[in-house]
Amino acid sequence: ILVPSNDGSIAISQELAKELVSKGKYIQVKLGKIEVLIPASILQVKGSQDKLAALNVTQANPEALKQLKEAMSQNKNINLLNGENFTMQINVSVDGKPVQSFTEPVSMVSNLTNVQIQDPSKLCAIKYELQPNKTMKIVKLGGTYDPETKKFTAMVTEPGNYMLVEVNNLVKVNLQLDTNEVIVNNKKIVTNIAPEMDNNTLMLPVRVVAESLGGEIKWNNKTKHVEITIDGKTVAIETMVKNGRSLASEEELKKVLDINIMRHTDTN
Repeated sequence: ILVPSNDGSIAISQELAKELVSKGKYIQVKLGKIEVLIPASILQVKGSQDKLAALNVTQANPEALKQLKEAMSQNKNINLLNGENFTMQINVSVDGKPVQSFTEPVSMVSNLTNVQIQDPSKLCAIKYELQPNKTMKIVKLGGTYDPETKKFTAMVTEPGNYMLVEVNNLVKVNLQLDTNEVIVNNKKIVTNIAPEMDNNTLMLPVRVVAESLGGEIKWNNKTKHVEITIDGKTVAIETMVKNGRSLASEEELKKVLDINIMRHTDTN
């Protein structure tokens, strides 16, 4: 377990880092009530056996956090968690240049012991980024809450600022490849088609995803497209039909649905 220095850098020798990478180990960083579990493999520089990336983990950027709180004060759907800041900022760089994404997801685990949780289903990790025009871009990442350990775990796939908040009207849909069981806000349902990979593209069952978010779908026999209607907006998307059921890629679903898809490989 490592504690970052004041500038957020992680004191880890090249020798130890190489050993952790070679053995597929994890780096655990303690940030107050947040533990960050980082696969050492994300430090491996592609195409180099000896070179390793630099890791920086710290509390959220103060200016970005200030702007986020101002944005949240005007957004009634997102609230601070009992006024507490469960935040982190993580960056990985090579020769001073930041990487754009991680090769494996990083776990952000918030310890909510002694924190009063009214409705665990509202808990959600977000990524927030201050835009050049001073507006705040917020992306909901979801996550899972364990009532026994009172810990909330979210998966992070790219550098940036992150925070645990409460989100009203949040819908979490958990799907697993080649499995027909789907968990929607902790409620199990069974679908008639499972997610699958098609030429390295993740294909998701259209009906369960759309209807879970309040959308309606129908097949347009004239255009041979699936149409999704939500909030008065109807969009036709490209689908793959299998056994009479429709699957669609993340890119197609995002044409009409406000979704963020997190992929996680369970190594247990």
